[in-house]
Amino acid sequence: MILRLSLLLVLLSLGGSLWASPPLNPKYREFSSENGRYVLSVAPTGYRNCELSFHSFESNAATRSLIWSKKLDFCPRQVRVGKEGRHVVLFDRWRGGIHPKGLVIFNERGELASSVAVSVLLSKEQLRQEAGVKGFFSWLSLVREFRLDASLVHVRLKDGRHLEILLKSGTVRLKP
Repeated sequence: MILRLSLLLVLLSLGGSLWASPPLNPKYREFSSENGRYVLSVAPTGYRNCELSFHSFESNAATRSLIWSKKLDFCPRQVRVGKEGRHVVLFDRWRGGIHPKGLVIFNERGELASSVAVSVLLSKEQLRQEAGVKGFFSWLSLVREFRLDASLVHVRLKDGRHLEILLKSGTVRLKP
């Protein structure tokens, strides 16, 4: 009995080094467009799932109008909402490693406009290095900045590369 208890205490004390700590669970969050007229609500509905609700504010109104909503099998880590509400860009996910589509773009009707695989955004070497360092890797750890304009998502990586992703097609262009 004492041996079992001792073994349990040793395992508990080593727990931090044996298992990587998962990221905090996602919480309800809201992301607004620059002009504040459009808001995307992200509401977790389970361990990995969430529901998105896209709203608009009428001029000088304090009430929201629902434009679209949808359920996802992942919760995004980061979101950008286009100024005129034409696009919503989701980046990565909270749990379960890298989502196959690291960048997901919805249009103003909530339809999938395009998506981009992380393997297109980052080299295999970058993914291998980061995944080996962290138990729960998010490709966003390699991003210095990202922004959204009317037709493009701009992503500047820490290694100096600048990617442009066309919102309508998901085409990725590497800029010097």
